[in-house]
Amino acid sequence: MNRRLTRLGGRIGVALYRGLDGRLSSGSKDVHVLLMTTPGRRTGLPRSTCVRYLETAEGLLVWGTGSGSRRDPDWFQNLRAAGRADVQVRADRFEVEARELAGVERDEVWQHTVLAEAPEVATFARKAGRTIPVAVLVPARGSGNVQGTTDHSVWIRADAAAVWDVYTDPRRIPEWQTGSPVVGDLHGAGEAGTTYVSRRGRLAATTVVVSAERPRRLVSRTVASLGLTFTVESTLQAVGGGTRLDLTVQTEWPRGLRLLGRIVELAILGRREAAKELTRLKALVEGGGPGPRLSRR
Repeated sequence: MNRRLTRLGGRIGVALYRGLDGRLSSGSKDVHVLLMTTPGRRTGLPRSTCVRYLETAEGLLVWGTGSGSRRDPDWFQNLRAAGRADVQVRADRFEVEARELAGVERDEVWQHTVLAEAPEVATFARKAGRTIPVAVLVPARGSGNVQGTTDHSVWIRADAAAVWDVYTDPRRIPEWQTGSPVVGDLHGAGEAGTTYVSRRGRLAATTVVVSAERPRRLVSRTVASLGLTFTVESTLQAVGGGTRLDLTVQTEWPRGLRLLGRIVELAILGRREAAKELTRLKALVEGGGPGPRLSRR
C-alpha cells in the first residue's frame, strides 16, 4: 500500500511540475527541484520523476537517497544505465549527460557540497545504510548556443590612458568588480594573450585577452561554469574632458541552459550590477589609490 501511495504521489508531482512549469515545486534557497525523464533500464519506456538538485560550477548535482530506501532509487539506476536524460528546470527543457561520481571525488562532493547545502539529507542516508550515489548533469554536447547582448557605458573624468591602466589590469579587478572576486593564475600584463582565473566562492571563470589596442579597444573572452561564455568588447574615447568607456557584452550558453544562462547574465552582467561596477571603477580611476595585491591561488 505504501509503495502504491508513493508511486501515486510521484505521478501527481510529475503532472503538477509539467502543468505549472515547476512553479510549485518544493525546495529551499539553494536546493531546487527538476523533472528528470530517463528510459526504463528494463522496458526502455520513458520514466519521469521529480529530483532535488544543486547548481554547481561543474553542473547540476543530483543524489539518490530514495527517502532512505535500502537500494538505489529506480530513477538513479535508470540514469546510470542510460548515461543521459531529458531534464526540465522550471519552464526550460534540455538534454543532459550524466557522470556518476566515485571514490574520493564522490566523498568530497557528498561531504562538502550536498551535506553542506542540504544537511537534512544525512537523515535519509543513515536510514538507507548504503553509500548514496551522486551524479553531475551537464548539457548534452551538440545542443547549440543561445546568445544575448547587453551594452553598458560610463564617463570618467580622466584621460584614456589612465582609465586603460586600471580597467585592463587583471590585478585590479577585485577593487571594482562586485561579488568579491579573487584573481589568480595570471599570465601576462593585460596585453593580447593575457590569461587569468577569477573566483567567486566555488565558481571559477577563465579569461583570455583576445586583442588589446592601447588605449582605445580591448576584447576579452571568459569561459565560466556550465559552458557559459562572455565576450566583452570595450572601447574608450575622449568625450567632454574625460573618457567614455563603452562595453558590449555578448553572452553565449548551451541551448538547454536558457533559463540558467539568463540568470547568470542578469546576475553578473545585468544593467544594475554593471552600473555598480562601473561606478566603482569611475571612483577608483578618478580618486587614484594604490594598486592591488594579486592572489597566489
